[in-house]
Amino acid sequence: DRAERPFGDVLDHLRGRQVWVYHGRTPDNEPVISVYAHLSRVAESISVGDKVSNDVVIGFVGNSV
Repeated sequence: DRAERPFGDVLDHLRGRQVWVYHGRTPDNEPVISVYAHLSRVAESISVGDKVSNDVVIGFVGNSV
């Protein structure tokens, strides 16, 4: 939906390999999300929709070549 993503996939392309982590909502019902971008690779052990804890490797620092 263009209303939710006014720039389409342009920003996703500029961020390279990335992992988004949804942490829940604030008391004001705003979503809390962390974006880890420009990764050399994403961990093979995770998939879209997986729940992760702080001891799970989600990606590797590097260059999104």
